[in-house]
Amino acid sequence: MARRKTKRRIPYWVSYSLMVGSLLAVTGYLVIEVLPARYILTADLRESGISFPTTADALAFPMPTPEPLIQPPKEAPRTVEPKPGPAELLWAEIDPLLADRRYGEAIAYMDRYLLDHPNDLSVRRERARSLALAGDTQAARDAFENLVDRTDSPLDRLSLARLLRDLGDVDNADVLYRELIVERPSDLELRHEVARFYMWAERYPEAEEILRTLVVQAPEVGIYRLDLARVLYWTDRLAEARVVLAGITDDSSEAAEARALDEELANLLRPPPEPVPEPETLVEQARRAAAEEDLETAGALYARAVAETPEDQALALEYIDFLQYRLEDHVAAIAAIMAYEDGFGTNPDLSYRLAELYMWTGQEMEARRVLEALVRDHPERADAWGLLGDVYRYADERGKARKAYERAVELQPGETHAAVGLPELDRLHAQTVAAREPIGVGPKVSLFSDSDDFLRLDIGGTAAAWVSSTVALNLTAGYRRLEGIDLAGIDASDDGYFANLEVSRWWSEASVRTAVRAGVDHLGRSGTEPTFGLSIEKFGSSGTSISLRYDHSPAYLLAATLESAVAEVVADNVEVVVLKPLGEDWALSASAEVALFDGGGLTNTRTGGGATISRRLGPLFSAEFSTRLIGFSDPAPVIGRRLYWDPTLFWSNTVGLSLNRFPERGLGYRARIIGGAAFSDERDQLETRWVPQFGLDAGRRWLSERTTLDLGAFYRQSREDEYSAFGLHLTLRVRP
Repeated sequence: MARRKTKRRIPYWVSYSLMVGSLLAVTGYLVIEVLPARYILTADLRESGISFPTTADALAFPMPTPEPLIQPPKEAPRTVEPKPGPAELLWAEIDPLLADRRYGEAIAYMDRYLLDHPNDLSVRRERARSLALAGDTQAARDAFENLVDRTDSPLDRLSLARLLRDLGDVDNADVLYRELIVERPSDLELRHEVARFYMWAERYPEAEEILRTLVVQAPEVGIYRLDLARVLYWTDRLAEARVVLAGITDDSSEAAEARALDEELANLLRPPPEPVPEPETLVEQARRAAAEEDLETAGALYARAVAETPEDQALALEYIDFLQYRLEDHVAAIAAIMAYEDGFGTNPDLSYRLAELYMWTGQEMEARRVLEALVRDHPERADAWGLLGDVYRYADERGKARKAYERAVELQPGETHAAVGLPELDRLHAQTVAAREPIGVGPKVSLFSDSDDFLRLDIGGTAAAWVSSTVALNLTAGYRRLEGIDLAGIDASDDGYFANLEVSRWWSEASVRTAVRAGVDHLGRSGTEPTFGLSIEKFGSSGTSISLRYDHSPAYLLAATLESAVAEVVADNVEVVVLKPLGEDWALSASAEVALFDGGGLTNTRTGGGATISRRLGPLFSAEFSTRLIGFSDPAPVIGRRLYWDPTLFWSNTVGLSLNRFPERGLGYRARIIGGAAFSDERDQLETRWVPQFGLDAGRRWLSERTTLDLGAFYRQSREDEYSAFGLHLTLRVRP
């Protein structure tokens, strides 16, 4: 029997696994080895504009060595040229511009690029740097701050800190530097940069702290030691700086600078040589002489020094101070100030001192000239206004003085001159009003008699008086008796009463007085005539005055005849009187008047005027010369008798000698004698004549704080027919 052949069977799962494993191995090899080399690296893939071109050949499987056959040449593989991305194109455009410092054009390119690629931080950094280089610091700061907000990168924060440092924003730069130091404590170069930042900002203690730490951590680095030595030098620790410099080796790159600084420090620490005494200059000799109180020698030396160096302005001022304050030679100081102003021009402080010196030497007009120019050119000078107020006050120009004082107080409350001058003006005002107002209550008796048998007796006085700082009231009243020849040519008399109220007002620092008068004059035979008048008086400096007065009254007060009283002649009289001192010893007075006599059927005009010039001969005596004119336009009316004396012209010229002694308190006296001649043209004379003139005056006055008693008498001889007149008066006035 044939033997049966047995068949060998392989399990299915084994064959299937072998097949799958083979497929996976071949696939993995292709994916990992073959495909990347041949396809992926030659696919020209790009990321963010940067290309990665291939230069490697595809990986080939091992091939058997071919048989040497003649084969046609293979076609060369094609190379794909990579295309530049947007970033590469941008850098290609802006690199030449940045190299040429054409930052504005480069910034414009970057701005357009960032519109499409806002997240390209490299371009943003270059833009911020370019803005700073272009000088647009605010835009650069905004750009760096934007980068810091985006990245919080230490590099961006360091760039921002440097920009803030260059902009001078020390505080904000300091904050960023401190944060960076905390984050990078081992970065020595960063710490050195911060130390130099503090050196630049002159914050030497902080710079020193960092530099000392750097020297400890890296003692071999010369620049750290050199900067620390500089900080010590700038803070006046020269010896410490030399110790620090000693640690810099000769082979260090900072050795030359260190040696130069060390030499400078050594020179500064070296004690200075003993000074060689120099000979004293004239100024030094003058100062030494002044210190030794040898003022005469000092003055001579100063004068020589000023003469030899007239261009030395400081020396000229020193010489003025010496003359005024040490030598107290005010006249020489005035000359020195004037010489200074000739050489160097006016100086407001010196002008003020010059005015003071003029005041102290009695040259008030010069002081006034200087001060008026000073306040014109420098109206802000309160002291000049105050001193000018003193000048005006001393000149009795009180209105101007008050204005000057008030201007000084306006500029400087409590100004020295005004503080004294304003109360003094108030005192002078009250004193002037009291002295010039006849205020007081008491009797007054006066008697007038002449050789024409006319007599007038007044018994009355001030019945009431009141005065304030600006207004005064004065009421006078009394009894009056007249005796003489009436119109029938016989002896007669008349009597009655009179009363008058005057209200006066003072203006402009008691330099102007105005007054209004009203009253009544009553005689038994002649009746009652109202009286009234106006007057204004102006009192100037140094006793100058001018007055204008108008009065309406019975004419007998001017004509001195009973006939004019009986005929009821009235008069309207206007008179001007001027008084003017002419220096210390001379004085001039002048007057002019016009009176209208109305009565007896005629209005007649009497005009007159005169002048007196006097000279003081000593403390008691004075001499005078007087001239006076009087004349009527028409003859006086005749009603049985001529009503009053009516010369066509009467011109009197006299000389006189006076004795006056009136102390402020107590008993005083006066006496006066005059003599001369008058040119007389009487209407009832056929020719003009020269008539002798003679007169005597005498009086006593007793004055106390509240009481004034005045007694006086006079005698006159003038006119025709040996006409004479005499009079007496007695006045007692008691001030309330």
